[in-house]
Amino acid sequence: MSLIKHIPALQVLIPFFAALFCTLTFHKFTSWVIATIAISINLAVGLYAMPLIKDSIIYAFGNWSAPIGIEYRLDYLNQPIIIYVNGVLLFFLIFGKQLINKTVTRYIDNKKHHMFYSLLLFAHAGYIGVLSTNDLFNLYVFIEISSLATYVLVSKGNNPKALIGAFDYLIMGTIGATLILISIGFFFSLTGSLNITDISNILKTTSNGLNILLTAVVFFLVGAILKMAFFPLHFWMIRAYSASAPFILTYIAAISSLLGVYMIMRFIYFTIEAELIYIPVSIVLRFMAIIAIISCSYLALKSKDIKRIIIYSTALQIGYVFLLLSIEPAKSLLFQLLIIDSINKIGLF
Repeated sequence: MSLIKHIPALQVLIPFFAALFCTLTFHKFTSWVIATIAISINLAVGLYAMPLIKDSIIYAFGNWSAPIGIEYRLDYLNQPIIIYVNGVLLFFLIFGKQLINKTVTRYIDNKKHHMFYSLLLFAHAGYIGVLSTNDLFNLYVFIEISSLATYVLVSKGNNPKALIGAFDYLIMGTIGATLILISIGFFFSLTGSLNITDISNILKTTSNGLNILLTAVVFFLVGAILKMAFFPLHFWMIRAYSASAPFILTYIAAISSLLGVYMIMRFIYFTIEAELIYIPVSIVLRFMAIIAIISCSYLALKSKDIKRIIIYSTALQIGYVFLLLSIEPAKSLLFQLLIIDSINKIGLF
C-alpha cells in the first residue's frame, strides 16, 4: 500500500531524474537506454496503479495536506491518459530509433546527442505533471517545463527554418502561458486557494465576484486555446510544425491535443461548474469550432505537402474537440476520438 501512495509522484519523478542522468552520461546510446528503461518502468507503474484506483489516489508533497500544500491526484480521467502517453513515447523510443537518428540526432553535434534524450524526458515529465497535479500554479509550472523543452526539440532537424518556427512557438506559447498565469492569479484572489478541488468547492458555495470569475475563465481559455493552436490562432503552428523533424512533429501531434483537452476539461468540469459561466462559454466555443472544422477541412484538402496536411488535421481535430466540449451529451466521446486520431497520426508516419 505504501507504493500505491507514492505512485502519483513517482510517475513524474522517474522521467525527471532519468533526464538528469541522461545529461550526465555524455553518451548517445547510454542516454537512449536510460530513457527507454525509465519510460518502461513508468508504463509498468501506471498499469499497476490503474486497477487499484477506487475513487482516486492522492499524494501530498511534504505531507502538507491540501489546500495548503501541493496535491497530486490520480483518477479514472487522467491515469488512462498517463498510461497512453507513456506507451506512445516508449513506442517511439524502441521502434522509432532509426527515425530519430535520421531526422534529428544526425544534425546535432556528436557531443550533444545525449541532450536530445534529456530534453525529451524533461518534456515528458512536464506532460505527466500537467496530467497529475491538482494544483493550479503547479499546473502552470509543468506547462512551462514541458514547453521550454519542446521549444528546443522543435528547433532541431535539417531545416534551418525550424529555429524560426521554434521562436514563433516560444513567443506564442509564452503569451498563452502568461494568460493562464493571470487567470490563476484571479482565481487565487477570489478563493484564496490554488487547489483545484478546493476552488471548485468554494465556487459552489459563493455567488460573489462573478465578474472576477468570468475574467479568470476568459483568460484561462484564451491562453489554453492559444497554446493548443485552435483556429484562427493556429498560425504559429504552421511555421513551427512544418519545419520540425518528422519524429518531433509526430510525437507532439500525437499527444499535445490530449493534454490540452484534459487541461480544459479539468478546468471546466472541476473548477467552474456554474451553468451561468458554462452556457455562454459553450455557445462561443461551438461557433468557433464549426468555423474551424469547415476552414481547416478546406485547407487540408488544398494542401499538397504531407506536413501541412498533418498540421491542418491537428487544427481540425481541435475543432472537433471544442465542438464536443460545448455539447454536454457528446463529451463522453471526446477521448475516444482523440486516441483514435493520435494512433492514426502515428501510423501515418
